[in-house]
Amino acid sequence: MVGDGELRDQVEEMIHNFDMDSSFLITGWVDNPTAYMKVMDVGCLLSRWEGFGLVLPEYMACGVPIVATNVDAIPNIIEDGNNGLLVAKDNYEACALAVQRIYSDAYLKDKISNIGKNIVNEKYYIE
Repeated sequence: MVGDGELRDQVEEMIHNFDMDSSFLITGWVDNPTAYMKVMDVGCLLSRWEGFGLVLPEYMACGVPIVATNVDAIPNIIEDGNNGLLVAKDNYEACALAVQRIYSDAYLKDKISNIGKNIVNEKYYIE
């Protein structure tokens, strides 16, 4: 998990309670998140509300396929099945299935990644 937030302590406690400490790395705040993005299999933005979601074009620029919640401005950036997969907020089961779907379907992963790169190059100034 790249980044930090007010729920970090709760997230770490949940990870520990499920005995998954060795499966997670929480970086905290980083100045260059794209270095981490370039090695991700799937990027997730699972917000309950989101003004813009700057990380989404960053994921697209790095060729990272996306799973995101279908809230607020996110559907203006992610078209479900095209440049990412959208799930309902707070639906962890749908999120897990979407991540597994991308991870196990090479065609879908490549499609989402390539369309995302094209969209970010057309719509956003990535510099």
